[in-house]
Amino acid sequence: MTDAEIISLNREIEQPLRHGQSHFGLKNLNQRLKLFYGPEYGLHIDKNETGGITVSVKIRKMTVADYEKSKSEIF
Repeated sequence: MTDAEIISLNREIEQPLRHGQSHFGLKNLNQRLKLFYGPEYGLHIDKNETGGITVSVKIRKMTVADYEKSKSEIF
């Protein structure tokens, strides 16, 4: 992938899900991570030194107590 394609893909997975669009799985996962952990978390795609791509998943370290507290705040 070119640098421009990677930039475009990172922008695209930040967009809301719409039926019939591409990258549905990446968008879905990214949105679920953001909903669960917060807007600063999710997926990011970069080029790597071997010529491929690396998909990074950023999530918050969370204890069971943290999870229960955040769950009770939502519901």
